[in-house]
Amino acid sequence: MFIIPIILAALQVILLVTVFNFDTPIMIKQSGEYEKLKKLMSNIYHPYVVQEKIDEIGAQNDTSVEDNGDVSYGEACCGP
Repeated sequence: MFIIPIILAALQVILLVTVFNFDTPIMIKQSGEYEKLKKLMSNIYHPYVVQEKIDEIGAQNDTSVEDNGDVSYGEACCGP
């Protein structure tokens, strides 16, 4: 009776890890793959806005965590 949901959950996990393994733009920028990032962002935004959006990713990433690296539970759960 419980075997069907377990099989479906395991199938979803396998598919998420293998087939649908997408990187976020933030992770791509942190890894330094700028050509891949520009190609991905050009699929989402107009060509004249791509560099501006890439710069915004860096600005959001730099200001999201304070200098000391401490993040409160409220910021982690409700912050941008």
